[in-house]
Amino acid sequence: MTIQNKLFTDLRGFDLAAHIKDYGPPHYPTKRNPVGSLNERFWAAQAADYNEILFENRESEFYKYAPPIGIYEPFTQHLLLDQIANDIWTASESWPGYEPLAQLCNVRHLNGVLAHIKGFVQKEGAFDQHRDYIHVKNGVIDLSSGSPKLIPFDPKLISRNSIPVCYNLKSNQTSLKFSV
Repeated sequence: MTIQNKLFTDLRGFDLAAHIKDYGPPHYPTKRNPVGSLNERFWAAQAADYNEILFENRESEFYKYAPPIGIYEPFTQHLLLDQIANDIWTASESWPGYEPLAQLCNVRHLNGVLAHIKGFVQKEGAFDQHRDYIHVKNGVIDLSSGSPKLIPFDPKLISRNSIPVCYNLKSNQTSLKFSV
C-alpha cells in the first residue's frame, strides 16, 4: 500500500537562524534527555509562515490555499498534523545537530503545535466579508473599479468558491464553454 498524502512545507528560502532568533530552537534538549521537548511555537510559526493556511474559528476548520484554482479548500487537522510531522522528520535528517527531532514527530508532541497554529492563522469570518471580486476558472474578476478586469489568483483574495467558467477578456463576458 502506498501513502497518498505525503505533504511537506516548501522551505525554499527558510532562514533557520532567523527563525530560531524569533521563536527559539526547534526543540529543548536537556543533559538528562538529549531529545528534550518540542518547541511547539517554533513549528507553528514555521507552518504558518510557509503555507497559505487559515483557521476559521466559528467553523473550527482549517483551509489551505490551492494555487491552481485560486481558492481556499478545507484542510483537515489530520493532514496538517501529517505535514508538520513530515517537516520535523525532514529537519531531523537535514539540519546538522537536530537528529533527535525524529523522536518528536508524533501526535502526542504535535497537538500543541496544532493549538499554536490556530492562533497564528485564525481569521474569524474569513469567508463572510463582502468582496468586489469573483473567482472564475482563469483568474479573478475584479469589480472594484466599476469595469470588470481579470487579475491573477492571489491568496490574499480569500474565497472558497469559484465559478467553473472562463472569463473572456475581449468581450467582458464569461464564456459558457466549460473547459476542463
